[in-house]
Amino acid sequence: MTRLPMAVESDPSSAGDLVTTGRTRAQTLSDARRQLRRGVLGTVVFATALYVYTLVQDAAAPIYSVESRWDAAIPLLPAAIYFYWMFFPFVVVAAFVSRSEDFLRIAVGALLAATIGWVCFLLFPASLVRPDLATLEPGPTRSLFSLLHWIDDSHNTFPSLHVSTTWICLFAFWRKRYRWLAAATALAIVLSTMFVKQHTLLDVAGGTVLAILVVPAASAASAWLCRIFPKL
Repeated sequence: MTRLPMAVESDPSSAGDLVTTGRTRAQTLSDARRQLRRGVLGTVVFATALYVYTLVQDAAAPIYSVESRWDAAIPLLPAAIYFYWMFFPFVVVAAFVSRSEDFLRIAVGALLAATIGWVCFLLFPASLVRPDLATLEPGPTRSLFSLLHWIDDSHNTFPSLHVSTTWICLFAFWRKRYRWLAAATALAIVLSTMFVKQHTLLDVAGGTVLAILVVPAASAASAWLCRIFPKL
């Protein structure tokens, strides 16, 4: 007798697993692209805001001083300059790791805070006395101070946008497992502004209050923008 070939039964569960795996990979790739899109967009917006800041900085001459005796009691800590410069990668990383709604909240909040800050710089141009770099030993630390003093004048200090932007960007990390590390980094950045003598206590307080004030408006705007830009 001729033996007929037996039909091979397909496993429905295996086929389903393949479809699910394919969908998961496609979703992962889509999420990665959106994450990259947010990161690049956030970096471009940040760079543009920095450029506008330099224009505002040159538009107003310093008139007021908000330094107090408490500021005089705060010592210069040269090593704090490294935490001060961590602000820039902190903002960029926040743009790349944030979720869609958090990204929009950060972008709107930071731009709103910056706009208010620029108006304050024009109407109330404050300044402070910075340390003489000749007192620092030559090396990387002194070079970072020199770069800071070259790109950022000693005025337009109140409120500190360095501080307000740092606090706002913390939203990007708050749903992450390493949120407490991000919070400690943000606090170190904020404190460094006083220990490198770039900002006063009043500047830091003003930047913190500014961040608190713009967050509710930024949160409301982000929920609305998420519906307009669902693929962001």
